[in-house]
Amino acid sequence: QEVNNNGMKCGVSINPSTPVEDILPLLESGLVDMVDVLAVEPGFGGQSFQDSALLKLRKLREWRASARVLSGNDMSHVKFMVDGGINTNTSSLVTEAG
Repeated sequence: QEVNNNGMKCGVSINPSTPVEDILPLLESGLVDMVDVLAVEPGFGGQSFQDSALLKLRKLREWRASARVLSGNDMSHVKFMVDGGINTNTSSLVTEAG
């Protein structure tokens, strides 16, 4: 709340092992503007892209769409990004997922 009150945007990162459902209450609070979906475990270079990031992006995209329909809350301001393992092969998959 303090971040938003001072005119700044707020983001949250989600590790490959963390389910999207764990951050939904935070997203639904309206305080989050960006979700960084980690496609690799943090701190270890050279890892391959984890496909679980695609599922998370799809779930987040569905959440954003359903929030507007179910509660009337426009969550279109919440942006998604993917961090790690992005290359020419995975970038199109990520774009398609959300």
